[in-house]
Amino acid sequence: MSRSALKGSILALFVFVVLSPAPVWAWGQEGHRIVARIAEAHLSRKARDGIRDLIGDRSIADVKIAVWADQIKRSAFYKRRYPNNQLWHYIDLDVKTDLASLDFDKVCSHDDCVWKRLPQFVKVIQDAEATFQNRREALFFVVHLVGDAHQPLHCAQRGTDHGGNMVRVKLAHDEGGHAPVTNLHRVWDTDLVQEAMAGLQWDEFADRLDSQISPEQRKTWADGDLKTWILDAHKLAREKVYAGVPVPGANGAPFTLSQKYLDGNTEVVKGQLQRAGVRLTKILNEAFD
Repeated sequence: MSRSALKGSILALFVFVVLSPAPVWAWGQEGHRIVARIAEAHLSRKARDGIRDLIGDRSIADVKIAVWADQIKRSAFYKRRYPNNQLWHYIDLDVKTDLASLDFDKVCSHDDCVWKRLPQFVKVIQDAEATFQNRREALFFVVHLVGDAHQPLHCAQRGTDHGGNMVRVKLAHDEGGHAPVTNLHRVWDTDLVQEAMAGLQWDEFADRLDSQISPEQRKTWADGDLKTWILDAHKLAREKVYAGVPVPGANGAPFTLSQKYLDGNTEVVKGQLQRAGVRLTKILNEAFD
């Protein structure tokens, strides 16, 4: 194959990946776009200019950017380019772990977790010697992984439930009493976000959340570092996500999540989307400074 033909094939593959419909992952499409839109509204001039150099006039809340890191998981091309990239979206901290003695390096072997990969991609954005494509894709990863680091079940698991993926549940309010069986992770990725949106479009909801953040909250939430933010999300998993949810029994019968559980935790989701947006602003402003 000629060099031009090979280049064309790679470009075609890239276009296919970013244009293909995305299934639901962490925070779902809506959650990741909400985080990106909140962040974008407060970017510095340098950050806006730097991002424009990489993606043109597109918004970082564009689904092909905000969810790109999930879309490439199925691509053989990107599996070769970024081996184990499916592991970079979370860090498995058991809810029974003694956090005082926790060694993140032992939990995150081979750098394959969000705690290690997110800072690495920030450095790629800052690297003037990095290729255009590497910096561009690093931006895509950063936009996405900041959101992931604020989904409590991307920072926790109970035993070997893989962040709630193995916990079969039903929603209390589904019509007709015939609620489909889902899992706890998906509820936090998608269902609670949609509950919080209450019929609004994702962009309208993002703007509403943004308008509700006080200057004091922006300052407080921007403090700390990634480890602190992960541990805060982990604490929410301990205190909110798993609260009242039994360990699955041997028969595997799904547990019904009450309306009280759903109503209370929509507020948790709102707060985490807001925090992620504020912190993504901070990270991007510093990366392009």
